[in-house]
Amino acid sequence: MFGVYYILDKNKLAIPVATVVEWARFFEIKAARRVALEEIGGLTISTVFLGIDLSFGDSEVPILFETMIFKGDSSIDCDRCGTWEEAIEMHERHVAKVIAKITAGADQ
Repeated sequence: MFGVYYILDKNKLAIPVATVVEWARFFEIKAARRVALEEIGGLTISTVFLGIDLSFGDSEVPILFETMIFKGDSSIDCDRCGTWEEAIEMHERHVAKVIAKITAGADQ
């Protein structure tokens, strides 16, 4: 359900919290929500825990993580998932995609 706030426990499992204040306290620790960050060929691949369900009711599982690819200040790709483990896999897929595009461009 959209509007439900989540934090991560020590095992990187998302748990709902009762108030936005609890959620905000967790988000004061920026490193706690970073899954991965890489810069490759002028692009930045960033994967973070959002802490708000972005499934908009379209999923039985809350969508709480996001990977974005940036070129400068502009985002050029975005993907979302529900768990820390999925977020790591999603990040690795996007890194591989960027490397493949750079490699393909170098071959031309």
